[in-house]
Amino acid sequence: MFELELTWNRAAHTGKYARPHVLRVRAIPTNKDGQIGLPIRMGIAVDTSGSMEGEKLEYAKRACLTIADQIRPQDRLWLCSFDSQIAPLFNGVAGGGATSSSLAKSISGLQASGVTRTDYALDWLSRSVPVEPGTVRVGILITDGHPTDAKGTLIGNLVPLVDQAHQLGLQGLSLSTVGLGKASDFNTSFLIDLCNRGHGTFIYADMPDKLEPQLRECLLAAQAMSSSDAYLLVKPLYEDVKPIAFCRVRPDFVPLDSPTNNCPVQLGALRGNTPTDILMEVEIPPLRFGESTGQRDVLQVRLESQGLWQADAIASIHYTTSFTESQKINKEVDQDRLMWEINIHTDELSRTNDDDANRTGELLADIHHKAAQAGFSSTADQAAQALGELQKSGKLDAHTTAVLVSNTRATGDLT
Repeated sequence: MFELELTWNRAAHTGKYARPHVLRVRAIPTNKDGQIGLPIRMGIAVDTSGSMEGEKLEYAKRACLTIADQIRPQDRLWLCSFDSQIAPLFNGVAGGGATSSSLAKSISGLQASGVTRTDYALDWLSRSVPVEPGTVRVGILITDGHPTDAKGTLIGNLVPLVDQAHQLGLQGLSLSTVGLGKASDFNTSFLIDLCNRGHGTFIYADMPDKLEPQLRECLLAAQAMSSSDAYLLVKPLYEDVKPIAFCRVRPDFVPLDSPTNNCPVQLGALRGNTPTDILMEVEIPPLRFGESTGQRDVLQVRLESQGLWQADAIASIHYTTSFTESQKINKEVDQDRLMWEINIHTDELSRTNDDDANRTGELLADIHHKAAQAGFSSTADQAAQALGELQKSGKLDAHTTAVLVSNTRATGDLT
């Protein structure tokens, strides 16, 4: 199914102290059987609270019809609206010509009213989209507002909702979130938290007509998945070699849980039409007294899925006494490392308070510097423009933040 290619960002320099290194694990689909695209089980929860009235709701309906038009006969679609209550509209309907016309009738009467019970939507996704061997489970949450309680009061403690998303991720359902309309009307950092914990992507559709093409891309990505519930297992082969942190940088950015006690790192579904790149920060210890320089096996890396297949590789790093040699950087891996750091900064950027202009400025300056260093000119320009906006007004517009966050997360190759 996949083969592994391992690449370090640089060699290890001998010395007294352990140093961090970055290992890129590239999972390359082999597609020897010519098959890509497992059946998908997709659940879509659409916010129909009062603030969705008008073109936002109409474009959300059109986007759902597009999904219904393009799901395959082997796929299944679940759809609900949520406001003060949950209203299931589709329950595991197969793809085909009749699906879209049936859905059109089901959603034609939807009206915007009530409050935003995001907790109901997450619970519905957990209950409705079934666990089936050999399928890919995908959830999409579309909302234009903040989560509320039954009285319409904004929920202050969002941790339980993020925990719900985490449980979905642990159950193998990839949760993507859509912020629809004005970014100032919804909580960008909350939507990012949901997709972070649910191993999905964040979509920003500031204009309602942008929703349909972005959902279509999300569907096409899901239909290209050739493996579900993949895990990465990393075993140190050398004393004091310590994996510290993980993320996926390609085909889109997703932070991954750091391992504890050699537990596997959950990756979710893998595409069969493009490589998946995972970065791993590893603390590499110095050589012990009497040990020679040169290649040394330090990690065993295994990629597997539900016991159906596995791919193994050994990560060997080169120890050198030459400082010059140890500073020779693999440009591709270093660009990916910078991409990782940029996404960490944009994630924090979405959480900075309006009154913390100093920290916001520091983050934007760092994003600009790292993007310029990596050759991501568009991202560097966006950060520079945002920094100029901050310096003029003293705060960063929510739209500017959401654009920067979504752009850095949604592509595996920043430009």
